[in-house]
Amino acid sequence: MRYAVVAVGDNDATMERAAFRSKQNCASDCNQAGALLDRLMLASGGLRVCARLEIDVSRDTTETQVTAWVTAKVLPAVARGR
Repeated sequence: MRYAVVAVGDNDATMERAAFRSKQNCASDCNQAGALLDRLMLASGGLRVCARLEIDVSRDTTETQVTAWVTAKVLPAVARGR
């Protein structure tokens, strides 16, 4: 099975937990479910068509990021049959 993952998180929701890990948050802090899904799909024999997109919805650029990712990464990968 070919797949692509968009991991969506919200850094604003993790601020109170930052003290337990570090003083900085990044997209990977709030996108752990997407990263887990990506690993599970690979372990199950899936074929990733392109790198996972990690989005932080608190940055208000979700639609722009997804559109650019689909255009630049997903569509070309699917077109070349990867």
